[in-house]
Amino acid sequence: MQRFDDGAAVDAAAAEARLALAELTLLEGDAAGAEALAREAEEVFRVAGFADKVALAVSVLARTARARGQTAEARPWAERLRSRAEESADAAVGFADGMLAARLQAADGDVDGALAALDALVAEAEDGGRRLDAFEARLAAGETARTAGRVEAARVRLTELRGEAEAAGVRGIVRRVDALAEGAR
Repeated sequence: MQRFDDGAAVDAAAAEARLALAELTLLEGDAAGAEALAREAEEVFRVAGFADKVALAVSVLARTARARGQTAEARPWAERLRSRAEESADAAVGFADGMLAARLQAADGDVDGALAALDALVAEAEDGGRRLDAFEARLAAGETARTAGRVEAARVRLTELRGEAEAAGVRGIVRRVDALAEGAR
């Protein structure tokens, strides 16, 4: 982390905590709460000059718009994220960009393209030893398939993911797979 002074370091650490809380808040279904937290974090990161952290906050802002069903509002955020991802060496920024792009692709009706992009993200994450990212991309692929009405394909993807996540002790993914399965009933 860059340090300008102790106050800036404290602000940046607080912004990182806000961003992590925004992620959790979004997972809990509170898009408005997540948006407020992500906006606060984005402002601190922007003022401090942490471009990659700004991009990650922007990713959350785009996802909050999507969660509210406002895909058009998510697009400018997605464009900002894409612009940063093209310049960044941070795998987290590239992954966030790829996940968002695939979700927007699915929202535009290109489910096959979205699933192919998500599968490519899985392979890239696995090759890079980023197992949690691979699980996240697989979860997104299962959700995308289910939303598109490809129930059997979604079931196969999610059942396999659940077993691997459970074996790896990644309870958060297991809970989210279970929530998707519960919502499908």
